[in-house]
Amino acid sequence: MKINIWSEDGIICNVEKEKKIYIGKIIDDIPTKIVPFKESIDIKKTLLELKEKFFVNAESIILIDDDEDFLVVSKHYLVSLGHYVEAYNNVEVAYNVFNENPKRFHRIIIDHKMPGMDGSRFLELIGPKASGVKVCILSADINSVPHETSQRHLVIKKPCNILNFSS
Repeated sequence: MKINIWSEDGIICNVEKEKKIYIGKIIDDIPTKIVPFKESIDIKKTLLELKEKFFVNAESIILIDDDEDFLVVSKHYLVSLGHYVEAYNNVEVAYNVFNENPKRFHRIIIDHKMPGMDGSRFLELIGPKASGVKVCILSADINSVPHETSQRHLVIKKPCNILNFSS
């Protein structure tokens, strides 16, 4: 089967796959000489075509947590489920990435307590740009998540089973 990788300007490249589609791995494996900047990929369009042509139900996820071990394990697991994941251990960098192209992501998974900016502040700053994006906040102390935030978004207590936020 031929999988098209899209940008805003059209198809960047296509990849032949014979087995199960793991879009995160496929994109990570595209040589930089073909796609020098992964940010140029229109991941939502790519995933929509996968859903329509091959019935692949994958999401584009931005995962933000200052715990590097948690990021590595969580990203690996979510990619193994077929999702596309961009993981950041710095909330300010993640904020800039999201702000540049908020339509790139279907879901935000963010730790509440982080150095610099907490998850609630991140969500407050991105505000209307996150319209239609599913949000999951992770916190070791769910009582520390402001009531207004917990009323609008799913809050999961850490440590958690990663299956809680993959559905």
